[in-house]
Amino acid sequence: MKLYYYATMSIALVLALLIFAGISLQATLFVYFSAWLLSFGFNISFATWTTHFVIWAIGAVWTIGALNTKEGGELAATVITGKR
Repeated sequence: MKLYYYATMSIALVLALLIFAGISLQATLFVYFSAWLLSFGFNISFATWTTHFVIWAIGAVWTIGALNTKEGGELAATVITGKR
């Protein structure tokens, strides 16, 4: 029974992370584009994992901030409940 619980929770966690990554993809792509533009004036290395981690972290924080607004909360409630 414990194995079923852990497997179910693991699948739920992976699905939640994938959904959040999909939601934050627009913000992350915008941060990548901004970093690429800034790389013409500043030395930004895209060859290191820390650059990509920081870009994804900024995209995630931006998404959480956007969902924490009134419009974001209403959108999240609509998506979760399926009601308009």
